[in-house]
Amino acid sequence: MESTFDLLVLGAGSGGLAAAKRAARHGARVAIVEGDRVGGTCVIRGCVPKKLLVYGAQARHQLRDAPAYGLTLGAVESDVAELFRRVRAEVDRLNQLHLSFLDKAGVERIDGWGRFLSDRSIGIATDRGGPIQRELSAAHVLVAVGGRPVRPDIPGIEHTWISDDMFNLEQLPQAVVVVGAGFIACEFACILRGLGVEVTQVVRGSGLLRGFDRELADAVLEGLQEQGIHVLLERSVTAVSGQPADLTVQLSDGLELPCGGVLMATGRRPWLEGLGLDAAGVVVENGRIRVDADSRTSVPHIYAVGDVTDRVNLTPVAIDEGRAFADTSFGGRPRQVNHDLVASAVFSDPA
Repeated sequence: MESTFDLLVLGAGSGGLAAAKRAARHGARVAIVEGDRVGGTCVIRGCVPKKLLVYGAQARHQLRDAPAYGLTLGAVESDVAELFRRVRAEVDRLNQLHLSFLDKAGVERIDGWGRFLSDRSIGIATDRGGPIQRELSAAHVLVAVGGRPVRPDIPGIEHTWISDDMFNLEQLPQAVVVVGAGFIACEFACILRGLGVEVTQVVRGSGLLRGFDRELADAVLEGLQEQGIHVLLERSVTAVSGQPADLTVQLSDGLELPCGGVLMATGRRPWLEGLGLDAAGVVVENGRIRVDADSRTSVPHIYAVGDVTDRVNLTPVAIDEGRAFADTSFGGRPRQVNHDLVASAVFSDPA
């Protein structure tokens, strides 16, 4: 089995996959290391399954409005458990599809978790942070391990969900508290409400969707409220108590909210723990890997793309960063990604 490569990619998410396949197309010997399923956040626990849930929630509205278009429907039953089962099945299908794409591209897949032992050596462990089972080396290394949801350090935080957990649910409780003001919080609030759940959204600031156009953010807020979502502004969660499916959320103003589940959509950060970046001499600033316009880190032959760099954390951007790196390093076509003008969208309902 090969142990030396032209390019070794850590992380089989959107950016890593794009870079690995493009570099292999340019003739490089490429291996990609992944300890989880292939596809990354977008395919496994983000964009794809979330959009499928958005469509499932919207179907209820469309069926309800059918008589307005001259359609007469019989009784319609909603099976939330079946919806989630089908979403997971689609994720499994896409995972297999991405595996086949790597095989067709000639990229070697290495199952396990990679971490730097030095700037040229990568150790592979079965468990993240576990004993090293294999050692690899490469002329170029690309770090593309993505980010992870973060939760505040408050009493009872272990009782709460993060966005990853939502796709593994079998049933939904009658009432859920969603904490956060970003697109993940707003989208899940709409999904849950569309599936018949009573939703309260707790927002620390004075409005939703910081960084988006204020008029559009206000329109989203109005739309959420019209759908029956209770949005509580300028409050924060101080504690969560109770047992699974029977929780109480305590707010900074003293209000207590009984619910069956709590989703903490309070941000994401680069997943740098356990990578051994210090052993490689890679500089980390403010919790992210520092890179230049060519995605090069402080070590000339080590690069990073996607959410680990915390530039523009969107799937299409990570894909373009990965391809630009491969074109520059292996294809003889130097180019850089322009991060100054990137479109973004929030899949709220109403949109």
